[in-house]
Amino acid sequence: MATRPSWTGHLRFSLVTIAVQLYSGSKSTRNIPLHQLHKPTLKRVHNQPTVEGLGPIDKKDIVKGYEYKKGSHVVLTPEELDKIRLETNKTINITEFADAAEIDEIYYDKPYYIVPEDDIAREAYTIFQHALKKTGKVAVGEVILSGKEHLVAIKPYGKGMLMETLRYADEVKSAHSYFADLNNAAPDKDQLDLAISLIKKKSAKFDPSDFDDSYETALHELIERKLKKLPLEEKGSKKTTKIVNLMDALRKSLGDSEEEDTAPAAKSAKKATKKKAPAKAAAGKKAVAKKKAPAKQKRA
Repeated sequence: MATRPSWTGHLRFSLVTIAVQLYSGSKSTRNIPLHQLHKPTLKRVHNQPTVEGLGPIDKKDIVKGYEYKKGSHVVLTPEELDKIRLETNKTINITEFADAAEIDEIYYDKPYYIVPEDDIAREAYTIFQHALKKTGKVAVGEVILSGKEHLVAIKPYGKGMLMETLRYADEVKSAHSYFADLNNAAPDKDQLDLAISLIKKKSAKFDPSDFDDSYETALHELIERKLKKLPLEEKGSKKTTKIVNLMDALRKSLGDSEEEDTAPAAKSAKKATKKKAPAKAAAGKKAVAKKKAPAKQKRA
């Protein structure tokens, strides 16, 4: 495999243990790092830990502590923190199985591809993957990643399995306070029908490669132009549209989408008409000639 695993350990449920590896399912290579610089010298600004009254300190002298009252802390050593974590930080402990629909999407956090470590683990891995697929269940468990305990869900994904870290219940804000003022009154039928028509008109199969981060692209182009000492392009101001009436906006949106869909057909139809025009004219001349022929014969 091209990349190194971000974690190596065991997947354990009941008495079954499978040697597995985790590979991050996401990446942030699109992010262009911007450093903080000292403007007069353009030298890097470094964040160095300091203590009030002492100045800069060495990172090895930093310990963790909990502030139980203002200015007072209880110090916690790495050894003490390790003792209260899971019995091992190299095991994904499966505790239960749940229906996929039971886990709200808001709880899902970061994805990892989970693969068997070797040929010996492959058989048990395959059986577990097929069992999840057949039952429609998701394995729920816990694991320590980067020194922190995570709740995780494991599900079939393609020919393998995907492990996703989950947020704990107290990490998710309740939606009630945000949606409390919204009423459940039935919407206007005509407006709803127009909105549904617009959704159907604009529906397409989702392909993430069709989308791009326009800001990151523009930032990359800006950096390239400055490196090459090229003049910067001035972008025109964005046009703002005032939407006065929802029905008008929906009708206009539907009208625009219809124009987009019919534009190619209209253009091809015009081209076809232009090409056929001479043929029609020639046919018309022949028809006129045929009608006039008998008149000439009578005069003779």
